[in-house]
Amino acid sequence: MRNRGISLAAVIVCAFLWSGCGGGSSGAGGASKEKARERAIATVRIARAVFGIAGLSRKATRAPHSGPRNRPAFLLAALRAGRSAPSDFDADTGLYYAIEIHADGSGRQSLFTDAAHKSPAGEFLWNPPRWNNDQPNAYPVNIRFTYQITAGDFAGDQGTLDATLNDATGNNGKIHVEMTNAKKERCVADLILQNGKLTANHTITLSDNTVCKEYAETLPEGGIACTVTFPDDSQETIEMHEDGTGTETLYDSNGGVDITGAFEEDGDILLIYDAGSTERVDVDTGEMDPDGLDDWDDADDGSEEPDRSARRHVHGARRR
Repeated sequence: MRNRGISLAAVIVCAFLWSGCGGGSSGAGGASKEKARERAIATVRIARAVFGIAGLSRKATRAPHSGPRNRPAFLLAALRAGRSAPSDFDADTGLYYAIEIHADGSGRQSLFTDAAHKSPAGEFLWNPPRWNNDQPNAYPVNIRFTYQITAGDFAGDQGTLDATLNDATGNNGKIHVEMTNAKKERCVADLILQNGKLTANHTITLSDNTVCKEYAETLPEGGIACTVTFPDDSQETIEMHEDGTGTETLYDSNGGVDITGAFEEDGDILLIYDAGSTERVDVDTGEMDPDGLDDWDDADDGSEEPDRSARRHVHGARRR
């Protein structure tokens, strides 16, 4: 009986030490699987939202462009046109819109889920632009927006956007975005545009109050590359392509891969865990989405197995 008691005590002590020393983590030095999952989903959700709100998620390229390439420049272009403001589809938010412009230059971009503008989805409101020396169309110009999105992929996102545009192209200047969302996550982002090239620094506060830092820059081929650093020294890389798709890799604090993922235009993501299991998730809700990502089921050989080319692609990235 004594030996049995000692053995039982040893098991309890070992179990305690295992749980206290990182047992159950998704990798050496890594967060728990559930926490790693939450981070992988939340960071993609926030990155998509911030760049979508700024109007840059599909338009950031290295070379300058002849037309406006971000939301403030686009709305100022509508103001300068001096005619009926356009109505169209906003690819960055996935919503339709109509623009109203007032005599003082202030205005509203109303958002809708449908082309007929019957179902409201939020709005961007802006104050009169503050032109250089109070001369209309003289740069630099400062403009402040408030926004809220009530439907679509970014439902629940709200905050402010402050922009300084140095010229009419919209390729030079800075944009400051403050955002909160329905998940009680927060982001403060500072984006710099120089000759059409983007660099950005974000401070992200997750719903559990974890504060992480994100650096983003334009990719040479177009799109945006992001690096997120967490307080425990784990790290994540995200690549957002101009067609709305992207990939991510989440590393533990020792540089080992915890999770890789590939997401679609609508935010559906295929997560691949270090042990090989997979999960389909809607990053906007954080819920499993078994009917999403239908394209991932179509393997080249005609079978219904997941397309492993996605896994090979995301594993090709290395920690920066």
